[in-house]
Amino acid sequence: MSKQLWAPLKVNDGNDPYTFCRICGNSDCLYWEKFEDGFYGENYFICPCCGGESGVDDVMGGGMAPEDISSEFKDIKDIDLQAIKEYRKRWMQGDFDWQNGEKAFWFTPKTKPQNWDLEKQMKNIPEEFR
Repeated sequence: MSKQLWAPLKVNDGNDPYTFCRICGNSDCLYWEKFEDGFYGENYFICPCCGGESGVDDVMGGGMAPEDISSEFKDIKDIDLQAIKEYRKRWMQGDFDWQNGEKAFWFTPKTKPQNWDLEKQMKNIPEEFR
């Protein structure tokens, strides 16, 4: 019998927008988990929609080079927001290699719902991450 080397994704019940993908608003998985103390912790899941990894692409500058982080942002929350906005902008413009120039292209196309509505999904993003 072989060992399972990965943990199954935690399914999101859709009731708490702070657990959704902070980049695109996808609510399929539990990207951020609320703990007993009320704080949210990242699950390091890769979003099947935008390809962003919770806890990596949406925090502390994400995958941005230090010189790309604007000097006007002094607080870590501001840097997190800049990372989120920068990743979202690149995804919406089709700037990632895996998008082949297609705007808002799904990272895992097989999981894209037939009746997917980008505008509706983006409304899932809490105001402070927009």
